Amino acid sequence: MRIPGEIMAIGLKGVVIAVIGLAACTLAVLPTFDQTQAPKQDAPPASASSDKPLPPPSSPPAPAPAPVERIAPSGLRVVTVDFGGKPFDLEVAANHPEVQKGLSERADIPELTGMLFVYPYRDTLDFWMRNCLVDIDIAFIDDSGVVTAIYTMAHEPLQGATETAPAYEARLKRFSSIKPVRFAIETRAGTNDKLGIKVGTKLPIDARAIAQLSRW
Repeated sequence: MRIPGEIMAIGLKGVVIAVIGLAACTLAVLPTFDQTQAPKQDAPPASASSDKPLPPPSSPPAPAPAPVERIAPSGLRVVTVDFGGKPFDLEVAANHPEVQKGLSERADIPELTGMLFVYPYRDTLDFWMRNCLVDIDIAFIDDSGVVTAIYTMAHEPLQGATETAPAYEARLKRFSSIKPVRFAIETRAGTNDKLGIKVGTKLPIDARAIAQLSRW
């Protein structure tokens, strides 16, 4: 969940998205080749009498497919992700309204479920517990699958009848990713400890496939 009250300009190749108050409860690197390597040698010509066809030229591997999607009762897409060695069915929040809503107003988060937040590019993310009813675990994850920060975010008293929105939001605690990331996973409170998820834990996620879920 990103923090309302702040305006973030998100630039993707000239497209600027003004994000005001995201409220959620809450890359592939091309290889470089050594030009000093020995020059490539031509393959020997096939014998005119050979009846064995030449092998077809090699082709680059196909990109990894995006995770199989389903639809949750909330209307959000759901993907299954290996999180701490367990298959978690995660609802996907991958645009402004979805991130803004997050897991707010949920009375329960069943085991092996949660939410996967997908942002369009890497940034230092800040989440809070706006309109959240239960405690929530969060793990911020970078493009290599490494966890940069984890928290158990305690739910806070909801906005009072006479409390203004700015006053309510100002008292909410912020939880930072510490480093620029594009992904965050929220689960039931206690999940990170139960599965041994810590800062520096490397998760077997396919960042390229998950990034394809973005709808910003």
